[in-house]
Amino acid sequence: MKQILISTVAALSLPLPVSFLLIGNVLAAENDCQSFRIQGSSILIEDNNSTLKSGSLASIATGVSAGQIVVIDFPKSEICVLGQSDAALSGGALVVNSHLDELAITASIDGSYDVLLRIDLNFESELLIERGVGEDIGLTEMEFLSDNSGVGAEDFFAEEIGFLEVGGAQLGGLFAEVPRYGISYNHYQGLDDSGLADTSTTRGSLGLAVLRDVVLTINYQDKGFAVNKP
Repeated sequence: MKQILISTVAALSLPLPVSFLLIGNVLAAENDCQSFRIQGSSILIEDNNSTLKSGSLASIATGVSAGQIVVIDFPKSEICVLGQSDAALSGGALVVNSHLDELAITASIDGSYDVLLRIDLNFESELLIERGVGEDIGLTEMEFLSDNSGVGAEDFFAEEIGFLEVGGAQLGGLFAEVPRYGISYNHYQGLDDSGLADTSTTRGSLGLAVLRDVVLTINYQDKGFAVNKP
């Protein structure tokens, strides 16, 4: 456990993984960091005495107090709890669906198409979107313009999007996987319908191929988040 005193001036030059709005002369931050590894859809935290407990992204912060934020540094496999007074995240909004153990975040494709994406630790690729989204942004037109004979019976095809705006970051060069024409795809198939109310606007998944390169900062209390590339 480390105690850190941050003055308003010094904090502006501190290489934190997210932008803060700092108010007051002196802010006290409590820094509690542990290593973690990903197993399935869960983050396994190595220190059992941590404020955070192993589990899904929706459940690991059950012990986090109001005013604290969680910083997940995927490249370093390190997760921290920061106690920061009078600090606000500038990035985006998130939805926590505890019934499904799911965390979803707001994003925009090519700066004009807004979607709610699941953070899916089980999805190894970059981005998955529903076919309806692919049709709306013109990705499905490419499905029939190339020879797909070599891909066999794969249910998805991948096309590059312009960029993804998420949590205050702009990520380019990403490939979105889209269900092929005639393929019935439902991420929530077989799950209890009672937990699906909060997922009606969830239109795809953000996968590990993106997460491994970013730092994700989450304010569970105020439902805010930010994404930064270290």
